[in-house]
Amino acid sequence: MLVSKGDEVKLLAAGSSPQACPVTALYDRSWVNRGSFHLELSDTIIYKDGKQVGRATYKVDRDASLLSQMANGDTKIEGMAEQLFPGKAGQ
Repeated sequence: MLVSKGDEVKLLAAGSSPQACPVTALYDRSWVNRGSFHLELSDTIIYKDGKQVGRATYKVDRDASLLSQMANGDTKIEGMAEQLFPGKAGQ
């Protein structure tokens, strides 16, 4: 999604400092299989010049009776990315 907005994206090595690039995103995703795969946890932290400037978290309650919480993971992640990086590159 960020590439389609004109941003340059590269994958840093595990354990890299948030200061490795002017803008860095650290993320954790967890999926669960309940008949099909669903996003269970998504946590993204955004750093600019080494300082945290944004965070988006999505977490589903582990209670299997709450299947209504289940979201399409790709759609949820794209929505979170749009909130953290609105508009076009450089804006």
